[in-house]
Amino acid sequence: MSEFKLPSCCSRCLAEEAEESWQVGTEEVQSEGNTMTSILHHVQIPLCQACHCQLKRQCVLYWAVGILVGSALAGVLAYVGPQLLASIKDVPVGLVILGLVVFVALSAWVIAWILRHVFVESRLAKYDPTTPRLAFGNKQYQELFDQANDLFRAEGSLYGN
Repeated sequence: MSEFKLPSCCSRCLAEEAEESWQVGTEEVQSEGNTMTSILHHVQIPLCQACHCQLKRQCVLYWAVGILVGSALAGVLAYVGPQLLASIKDVPVGLVILGLVVFVALSAWVIAWILRHVFVESRLAKYDPTTPRLAFGNKQYQELFDQANDLFRAEGSLYGN
């Protein structure tokens, strides 16, 4: 992965004090013959305390949404499951409850991960390993980043700036 010089201010609000950071990542898949290699790239994006707390609260909210949706789906499964599968009546109740709890946990994790990726990470910054280029959601921070890394504005960013 390329080394970037990140401006020391907050990448969301441009506050001078950026004592926190947020990890943004992407996956690069390379294939050579019959071999596929997956490389994970991570960049620590600087944030101020207020923006970091706001993003953490958003992620907790996404977990809550995931738990609610997963619980609703588990409730539907618990209600219609015995009607669809006659053999489920032979399974011990404890095992069915455990299966529903695991289902809720996994669905909450998937929903929270998707929401975090769509509404937090991709709006904060995107990394293109083929260029290599970092593109930020904040246009002013993008300009500071481009200046710090001697990048030309003619190249444009992934956000179309």
